[in-house]
Amino acid sequence: MFNISPQKTAVITIATDDKVSAEVNLQHGYKKLLVLIPTLTSSAISVSISDRSGGTYYPVHKLKSDLSATGLQSLTAGTGAVAMAFAINGAQYVKIVAAASQGADRTFIVWGMN
Repeated sequence: MFNISPQKTAVITIATDDKVSAEVNLQHGYKKLLVLIPTLTSSAISVSISDRSGGTYYPVHKLKSDLSATGLQSLTAGTGAVAMAFAINGAQYVKIVAAASQGADRTFIVWGMN
């Protein structure tokens, strides 16, 4: 059985930052983040996490079985309209990051899952 957070939105607001969403507080730490990715200006999408509200945000990387990093955990460049699950390993505070500037505000729907 899954433990799922209430639905939240992560908005990339062009006037504020055309690549990074506002902070989303999932209310608890979750292992995974399910993201509904809207139609985009072509871009890779990744997630950054923090241990506290307003804190420093860190990009989430994948690990190999020997625990060495393999690179940024991201959805490869595309125009969105897909769902993606990211491993966030207990994070409560997240931001959605686009590798390319977006041509308009973008609203992502997110849920934390255990």
